[in-house]
Amino acid sequence: MQIAVTPALEDLQRAVARRNKRSFAVTALISLAIVSVAAILLMSTLSAVRDANRQLEQTQTKLLDTGNTLTELEQQLVAKKVALDSAAADIAKLQSEIERLRAELAEKSKELQEAVDLGQFTYQLDWGDAKSMYSYNPGAADALVAIVDLRGNTEWGMANTPEGGYNSPGFAQLVLSRIGRPGLAELPKDSGPPQPGDIVVYRSGYHLFYFEDQSHRPFVVGMTPFGVTALSYDFGVEKIAVLHTALNP
Repeated sequence: MQIAVTPALEDLQRAVARRNKRSFAVTALISLAIVSVAAILLMSTLSAVRDANRQLEQTQTKLLDTGNTLTELEQQLVAKKVALDSAAADIAKLQSEIERLRAELAEKSKELQEAVDLGQFTYQLDWGDAKSMYSYNPGAADALVAIVDLRGNTEWGMANTPEGGYNSPGFAQLVLSRIGRPGLAELPKDSGPPQPGDIVVYRSGYHLFYFEDQSHRPFVVGMTPFGVTALSYDFGVEKIAVLHTALNP
C-alpha cells in the first residue's frame, strides 16, 4: 500500500537531509583537521628526528675526534715516558761514573801522598856495588843485580810495557822473568817472615823485593812512582803478604 506524501512529511524529509549534510560536513571538517594536525605532528617529528640524527652524527664525530686526540696524547705520553726512562738511565750511569772517578781520585790521592812520604824512608843502597850482596844474600843477589840492570831503562807507568812503563807488580814480574823464576801468581803466598829475594806485598799495592845488608838490616827494592827505589823494610805502609821466591836457600 502506498503511503501518501503529505506536506509535513516532505518538510521532515528535507530537514533530515539538511541535518545529514551538516553532519557530513562537520565530520569532513573534523577529519580534515585531524589529518592536518597529524601531518603537522609528523613533519615536526621528522624534523626532530633529522635534528637528532645530525646531533648524533656531530656527537659521533666529536667522539671520534676526541678518541683520536686521546690516542695522540697517549702516544705522546708513552714517548715522553720512554725519553724520561732513557734520561734516568743516563743519569744513573753518570752518577755511577762520578762515584767511580771519585773513588779513583781518592785512591790516586792516597798513592800520591804515600809517594811523597817515601822520601823519608829511602835506603842508601850502593847501586854500583850490588854484586857484593852475593856474600850475604847468596842466590837472592841475582834478583838485585837484575833490578840494577833494569833500573836505568825502566820507568813508572801503568802499561807494563817498556814504552809505557811498569807499575810495582809489573816490574816485579819483569825481574822474575829476567832471572827465570815463576810468575807472581805461581809463587807460594803467606804472611811472612820474608827471606832475601822474596817479594813483600804492601797494602798500597807495592811488590818489593826483600834483602838484608851486611849488618842484617832489612830493606826492600822495586818500582815506585819515583822509579826503581830502595826503601827501609818498614816504610810506613802495612805489609799484607809475602811471595816466596826460594831464591835464598
